[in-house]
Amino acid sequence: MDDRHELGHLRSRLQSLTQQNETILREKTELQKERSKLQQDLDEFSTKTLNLLSQVLQERVLFDSKLSSLKNALDQKDHHIQELNQKIDHLTDDYEQEKELLYQNVKIKFLSMKAEQAELLQRSERNRSIEQTLREDIKKKDDELEDLRVEVTQLRNKISAIVRESTNLSLPPPKPTRPPSSNSLTLLESFSESGGRGGSHIGSSSGGQEEILEGQVLFVKTNLPKGGGCVYLVKGGTLVGLVDHLTGDSYHDPEFEAVFLLTYQSFVPTFDLLELLLKRFSFVSSGNGNRNQGLASSTSSLSSSSSEETSKSVDIVKLRVQNILKRVLTLHSSDFDDETTKRKLMDLINAIGLKSKLAGLAARVLNSSSQPKNSQFSTSVRLGSSSPNNKNNTPNVTADNNNNIILGRPIEGSHFMNFNTKQLARRLTAIESDLYRRILPRECFQQPWNRKDPVDAEKGAPNICRLLKHSLRVTNWAASEILNCSLPGQRVRSVKKFIKLAQRMLELHNFQGLFEIMTALLSPSIFRLKQTWAPIELDLPVFVKYREMVDLISPALNYVHYRTALQHSRLPCVPYLGVFLVDLSLVELTHNDFLTGKDENNTNIVPFVNFDKRRHLAVVVRSMRLYQTPYYFPDQLLQKSQEIATFLKGIEELSYFVKDDSRLMSLSTQLEK
Repeated sequence: MDDRHELGHLRSRLQSLTQQNETILREKTELQKERSKLQQDLDEFSTKTLNLLSQVLQERVLFDSKLSSLKNALDQKDHHIQELNQKIDHLTDDYEQEKELLYQNVKIKFLSMKAEQAELLQRSERNRSIEQTLREDIKKKDDELEDLRVEVTQLRNKISAIVRESTNLSLPPPKPTRPPSSNSLTLLESFSESGGRGGSHIGSSSGGQEEILEGQVLFVKTNLPKGGGCVYLVKGGTLVGLVDHLTGDSYHDPEFEAVFLLTYQSFVPTFDLLELLLKRFSFVSSGNGNRNQGLASSTSSLSSSSSEETSKSVDIVKLRVQNILKRVLTLHSSDFDDETTKRKLMDLINAIGLKSKLAGLAARVLNSSSQPKNSQFSTSVRLGSSSPNNKNNTPNVTADNNNNIILGRPIEGSHFMNFNTKQLARRLTAIESDLYRRILPRECFQQPWNRKDPVDAEKGAPNICRLLKHSLRVTNWAASEILNCSLPGQRVRSVKKFIKLAQRMLELHNFQGLFEIMTALLSPSIFRLKQTWAPIELDLPVFVKYREMVDLISPALNYVHYRTALQHSRLPCVPYLGVFLVDLSLVELTHNDFLTGKDENNTNIVPFVNFDKRRHLAVVVRSMRLYQTPYYFPDQLLQKSQEIATFLKGIEELSYFVKDDSRLMSLSTQLEK
């Protein structure tokens, strides 16, 4: 039983062992398979390792060769760098030597320029002393001349007295010296200037002056210095009284006549003046009234001595009316454009006589005013002996329908920097001189150029507005020409070019052009360019000339430097219009147009023309007319500048985009912040 049990146990154990053996065999088989697979992987890995190792060895060889070549190249570079360092050391030494030499040269040049500047200052001081001496001499001469004038006045009075005694006529002195009548005194005492300023009464004095009213004319008595007597000047009067005094037979007042003819357009139209002259001429021709009665016969006349008008006094009045008309036709021929004025002129000529020389002058004036005028405005600059129609010698400047000057398109390839400054200055001077010479006296009264409406301003002062617009265009062109240069060096050359151009303008006595260019250089958009002005300040000759021109156009002390230079300039000359306009505006603002008073009944207001204001205006207008002299440039000088003449036509187009300061400043800030 036990044996069976043990045998069964052995059998079960044998089976388990058999199973284990089979399991072991299977595992062994799998292990063999894995071993063979691992052997294959190992063989493949070995093969790859060998291949990779061979590649690494090859790359190592290549790398070693490249490293060797790089080492060789690096050695060469190090050697080259050493050579360059040696060269740099040599150049640095040379630079230091040249720098020291240049510094010594600049220092010597600066010292020499400083010495020259000191010499110039000494010369200036000497010139000032000479000028002061000359002024004292001139003052002495003026005093002597004034004494001579006093003597001439005294002799004239003596001659007049002798003539009155010989002819038994009671001709009055140049101005009334007898006390005014009671009616005149009543008018004088009620006299006051519009604006609240009271007039001076007879017997009252202000600065050695007293006022005397005769008829409808107010005289002011002015005592001459050094006891030279006194003179009587017309201070004001009614229009009729002034015309009576202008054409009176008792005394010829050349100063009053000159001022009246130059400024009458400020208080009476030409048509009304012709009508008054016609009435005056017809009145004396009719033989009514005494010989001294005029248009103001309802009040008191300037002189009253004889009850009958002699033929001699009638001839004097007629002759003076004709003389006044002749001067009006000569000085103000442009006033006879409208038909009513023409008809009134013909009526006066018919009254005078168609056979007189005055009729021929009037006919020429009427024919010239009747000729058709071009709608375009063109300058006719007299350049040498050439004809104004010669396009090769005359700058071509046209205008639009509003008489605004149009400067055309520049020729292709032309540039400001390529032009000769002398030729450019001549061309600009010719144009500006022609524009200045076209200004008429009537444009200078009542400040028409300051009117708010541009059309109204151009209607009142067309030629002044043309010159002002031209000046603005040249200034804008100069500023835009500088701001168009993107590089600082280009701007420096451009600024120097304009400084030289301004100097050429000064040499030609073209102060208008000088102010135009210098205004552009001193404008905020140009003056703020520090990088541009720094090299110019180091160029002492150019900068000294620039500073001299800045001082010349300075408005300090009412443009004292400019006025002095203008007085010492020879003709032809183009003065700066702005100073004249300032003077005219000052006269307009400080003087009223009319004086107001009351008649002998102390009821009616009597308007009196403020002739003292016209006398001040005449001083300025005479100064303006003094310089209306044309330039005569030789033909050979202008034939070389045809390209410049064409270029100047393009100023309007070149500067159209910078017509206001904000855009100029914007361009300036883009160049230098």
